[in-house]
Amino acid sequence: MFYFSFLLVSKDTITRIVIQIIACSFFYGIGGISLLTNKKKYKFSFLIGIAILMYAVFQLVRAFILYHVAQPYNFLNGSVIDN
Repeated sequence: MFYFSFLLVSKDTITRIVIQIIACSFFYGIGGISLLTNKKKYKFSFLIGIAILMYAVFQLVRAFILYHVAQPYNFLNGSVIDN
């Protein structure tokens, strides 16, 4: 509820996008760690867990870059920041 209410109140697009990226990477990280700890149950869980954790880290780097960009992010104007 806190996350949803913050997204409704947030007026800055970059702040909303950064919070969404951090939340998604948090859940990807939990899934990756869960796959790494259950190596004996699944055949390729180690490889998939590493790939998911790498994706979560890259998303955090993306959030860091978006947060420190001076110009506003506007997807409809063809911004190349998020590509």
